[in-house]
Amino acid sequence: MTCAAAAYDTAERLRRQIAVDGDMIDTGNCGRKANPLLALEISVRSLTARLLGRLGVLDGGESKRGPGRPPKLGGW
Repeated sequence: MTCAAAAYDTAERLRRQIAVDGDMIDTGNCGRKANPLLALEISVRSLTARLLGRLGVLDGGESKRGPGRPPKLGGW
């Protein structure tokens, strides 16, 4: 749980910095590009979701089916 909390805190810190800098940043040659922190934030949020999923926090309490095909409707 500690790793998930740390990842969430990092994602929130990145979001605050993006809010300050903007989604687009100026490049050195009079151009603009997407803020590289956007990709990093997405990556950290994905990590947070995976960690919380492994802990069973994000599944909503529903049990997951095991591997294999779902049963046929109406039997064999």
